[in-house]
Amino acid sequence: MRWSDPLLVPFLTVSWVGFVLGLTIHLLAWLRGPLPPEALVWVLHGGLFALAIPSTFISHQLARGAGFRNYSKVVLRGSPPWLRRLTVLSGVYWVLAFVIFAVRVGDRKPGPGFMSPESIWLFSALWVVFYLNEAAIFHSAWKLAEVDAARRCSNGHQLPTEANYCPECGAPTR
Repeated sequence: MRWSDPLLVPFLTVSWVGFVLGLTIHLLAWLRGPLPPEALVWVLHGGLFALAIPSTFISHQLARGAGFRNYSKVVLRGSPPWLRRLTVLSGVYWVLAFVIFAVRVGDRKPGPGFMSPESIWLFSALWVVFYLNEAAIFHSAWKLAEVDAARRCSNGHQLPTEANYCPECGAPTR
């Protein structure tokens, strides 16, 4: 049992709550709806950093010895395929959102108030990406024992994380 096991479900829950709040705020900012209170913005910012510390440690534990090329595949091996795809799409979306933000705002001076709707929109896109990636890491760690136990070759031998062929008999993975 890892030090993080009892904390995975609370971390996962907070990650999904942050994701839903970030997505809701993102859509409201895009539609020029009501902006969140300043306190909520700071809580969502702080939540990212509070979850980043355990998610970084957990992802390093999950990756144990994996090369850079296979890092995300190995770390997210316990997550469902739709969640892995969604993390990639959210990252692509954030790059697109940054370009849209730069075009819309340009070198315009900020107005009065805490943050402009455009800034809230951009930050909320970032919240969505980070909270989603943290949720994927925590979910992967939570389900990892089941996934790794099921990873066997066609002859029934248990396989290491990155193996495509069984080190015992040479058979391909199932």
